[in-house]
Amino acid sequence: MATDDYLPVTLYKEDPRKGAARAEYHEVSCTRNSAGVCVLCERHGWWDNVKRWAFSDPGTLQKPFNSEQEARDGMNTRIAELEREGWIHRFVARID
Repeated sequence: MATDDYLPVTLYKEDPRKGAARAEYHEVSCTRNSAGVCVLCERHGWWDNVKRWAFSDPGTLQKPFNSEQEARDGMNTRIAELEREGWIHRFVARID
């Protein structure tokens, strides 16, 4: 997996920059577990615009994948599901 594939993708139904006190989000990422197997992780939480910090439920690990490509595909599938449910504002960290 390339480094960028591990970066979390955060999706919101409402743009968190538009000033709502709290903005609900889902954060999807891939990582390797202690056995070196790629797994899909998801965290559900809220961004607090007043305090400028996120709070969330513990991350949820999905099933392990047999390959890095399956993990990338699983992450993209989950992101597409969330987008269909209205989580359309996407934020990804950029590394320069």
